[in-house]
Amino acid sequence: MRSWRKHLTGLKEIVQLRGGIGCLDPNIFLRTMLSCIDISGSRTLDEVPNFPFPAILAPSVMLDLHSPNVGLFFQSYLDILTFNFTNNFGLVDILVDLNLESLHLQHEMRQNKGKVLMDSMYICDYINPILHRLLSLPRQDDSSSTATMAEVIRLAAIL
Repeated sequence: MRSWRKHLTGLKEIVQLRGGIGCLDPNIFLRTMLSCIDISGSRTLDEVPNFPFPAILAPSVMLDLHSPNVGLFFQSYLDILTFNFTNNFGLVDILVDLNLESLHLQHEMRQNKGKVLMDSMYICDYINPILHRLLSLPRQDDSSSTATMAEVIRLAAIL
């Protein structure tokens, strides 16, 4: 991963020379590519991504899925998580979105007979926003069982 770090250091310098990350927002292709490079290395090393996730790349489908589709089974787990992780609502919110994305993927699989798995941009469009949020969460350095469990859940969600 040394070469990834070197590559990313060069990218950060180029971005700064061009006026900062915000100056790249009009170029959706460039922001997508930069985001994918950043998240893939950060995920491998379990590090906070170097660049903020571009709002222009956030999927609109997630908004359509906030409905009763969450289901009673997940809702019971959600209640348990909310009760046990009172200081970690960020993680709980991300898990809700991860569940919604799972429902979205299942819907796409049924609609397109699995062709969604051949779409190389699906991960960039729908999974990377969630990964960026998971990687951006503060790491749990408290040795309590609740903090340890929250960190285990965060790492499992990344996988």
